[in-house]
Amino acid sequence: MRLLYVIKKDFMEMKRSLFIYGITIVSIVGGLVILQTIFSQQGNINEVDQYSSFFAGFFFLGGAIFTSLLFNDDMFNRVKAHNFLMLPASNEEKFLSKALFSAIFYPISIILLFTLTSVVVELLLFLVVGDPMNLFNPFQKQVINSIPSYFVLSSLFFLGATYFRKTHFIKTTFTSWLILFSFVCCVDHFFKNYISSIFSRTIILLY
Repeated sequence: MRLLYVIKKDFMEMKRSLFIYGITIVSIVGGLVILQTIFSQQGNINEVDQYSSFFAGFFFLGGAIFTSLLFNDDMFNRVKAHNFLMLPASNEEKFLSKALFSAIFYPISIILLFTLTSVVVELLLFLVVGDPMNLFNPFQKQVINSIPSYFVLSSLFFLGATYFRKTHFIKTTFTSWLILFSFVCCVDHFFKNYISSIFSRTIILLY
């Protein structure tokens, strides 16, 4: 039961920021689709592709930024960190609550928000300019296939949110690219020096 209270507490603290973020998504996505349709009268533009491309950006980039800021106040703010530590719940429950917001609440919210935005915008365009309704399909292959990738991404930035004290998103991104670059260099060095050497020796022995 304590976990539910922690989730409720976190939601109450984040609801204003989440509301502003939701309004921003609706304004940007809805506004751009409406402008494209009015000025081009559909033309060769596929509105479903528009919704899908916007979804990918807000889903991955927005999710990474959202996850990076989850512990910004609770762990690294001198005033709020005391309240976070004194909260009558275990560390596992506190971290699990944040993880649920990142891995479950955010993806579901974004998918529902894009679906509802497309319904409102497309209905408005149909009534005003007679444009055919092209709704965002939350069950399309692109959306479903992006969910496992998001889980990996959110896990990475969740770790960065707890490790770095400031600029979590930038430091996590830079560190990830640095590790990936180092790994690629090590693999390349391994293949060039060891695999090629073994292959050459094998060729010599065969002859």
